Amino acid sequence: MLAATLAAMGEGDWLARSALVVFGLGVLLYGEALVRFDFRQVWTGAGDQWIAGGALAISALAGSKLTASPLWTGNAHQALRTATLILLGLDLAWYAILLTAEVVRPRPHYDVRRWATVFPLGMAAVAALSTAAAAHVTGLRTLGVVLLWVAVAAWLLTLVGFLVTRAGGGAGRPPGNSASVTAPDPAATPRR
Repeated sequence: MLAATLAAMGEGDWLARSALVVFGLGVLLYGEALVRFDFRQVWTGAGDQWIAGGALAISALAGSKLTASPLWTGNAHQALRTATLILLGLDLAWYAILLTAEVVRPRPHYDVRRWATVFPLGMAAVAALSTAAAAHVTGLRTLGVVLLWVAVAAWLLTLVGFLVTRAGGGAGRPPGNSASVTAPDPAATPRR
């Protein structure tokens, strides 16, 4: 993504070509990682299961940066545009599945892994906004703005959860794990 952004700023076509190679490799590696993903985590995860969608959003964002590059014209541009729209569509589908799981099986307690939910929500918003501009799909801009507000709300809720947990002395512990860790009492340890 960085190489594509720098290339768009006139730092060299070689960066755009390098970005295309890394983009393709990233998409292939995402597929490799996805086959190892435990899909039960959609229903039981503590928030970190959202990272799988974040990777799709980052891929769509990188694709949008490549699509916006003047280096790619004709069929190459159209192929990048199509790939970016597909990646964004897959990200939004994953977003909908995870959001449905959150509604059906809410996890209201704070867990430090909830920060791993906030990042993909923000990345989906940025990917939609960037793709709207690069692919000239105006409806995606409105969707991106809505998703951005959802991400801000999730960030605020996660921050409040963190602050409340921190004030209660249980920063980042998973629910049900409220036992405190203390040093053993030397008087209670039997001598041999």
